[in-house]
Amino acid sequence: MMPEVHVEYRQPEVGDALKLSVILKTVYIQSYALDGVSGEFSNFVTERFSPQHIARLIAEKPMRLVGAYINQNPIGVAEINYAGFCRLRNIEAPELSKLYVLDRFHKLPLLYPICFQPCGIGCRR
Repeated sequence: MMPEVHVEYRQPEVGDALKLSVILKTVYIQSYALDGVSGEFSNFVTERFSPQHIARLIAEKPMRLVGAYINQNPIGVAEINYAGFCRLRNIEAPELSKLYVLDRFHKLPLLYPICFQPCGIGCRR
């Protein structure tokens, strides 16, 4: 059982890019390297989740990412698509596009605060 921890949610800063790059690569590889790691897969992961690419994304669209942090260290990151469309309600609404959380923290209730707390980030009820 994991001891109780305080998770902070905030928009990542450009200085977080290296740490987020490691999380994104780790989660992506664990999720999608079903047949091992090919050259093509390696190139994609290296380019798509490079610290430079993540820093550029943070700088260009700072509200797109929401990070979950413990002791100032990221444990996960959500990518929000603010131009989403809800087919059930037939309205435009933000949507969770991607969620990357390190395995060790899967049992923490991370998604609820990102999506439902009226804290100015993510979507609202």
